[in-house]
Amino acid sequence: YGGNKYEIAAFENRTSGYYWWAYYAMFFCNVISPQVFWFKYCRHNLWIVMAVCMCVNAGMWFERFVIIVTSIAQDFLPGAWDFYHPSNIEIWTFVGTFGLFLGLFLLFLRFLPVIAISEVKGVLPESDPHYLPPETFTHDAEGKELSHKNVKKAAKKTTKKAAKKTTKKTTKKAAKKTTKKAAKKAAKKATKRRKT
Repeated sequence: YGGNKYEIAAFENRTSGYYWWAYYAMFFCNVISPQVFWFKYCRHNLWIVMAVCMCVNAGMWFERFVIIVTSIAQDFLPGAWDFYHPSNIEIWTFVGTFGLFLGLFLLFLRFLPVIAISEVKGVLPESDPHYLPPETFTHDAEGKELSHKNVKKAAKKTTKKAAKKTTKKTTKKAAKKTTKKAAKKAAKKATKRRKT
């Protein structure tokens, strides 16, 4: 961008050097393939969308390849220019990433097993087409009419009464404790005065 002759030479090397095919593959996958989305049919066809997404995925891989490999293959020493050949360490590091991912993924499956949502839905009572929630019933098994509202009101009353009772008990206990402590303190003070 700045007119640096070394950067221009590196760019020309990418377009017409040893790895020109990787540069044009990157360009096609990242720039040309998404152009099909200008057409409505392509945007609404899931197979075409998936194919373009995979193409862009490959293009992003080619981008890294172009950046790293072209700079390693032709560095600052022209006598060392050659095609890039990965070392054993690089190959096994690459293979090890697959092993690390699969190992962690299997550990995840071991401790947090994958459960299909469709299986869970099939077990729930709501999945039955004839299921009715209990609130919709108007009569019990003996034919007596159910009144859900009255039951709810009674439950509210009982909870209020229980809350009042507990608050009364706690206040009485607290009052007794405070009076006992005050009486003990007064008795101690009286005994001290008598001694003096």
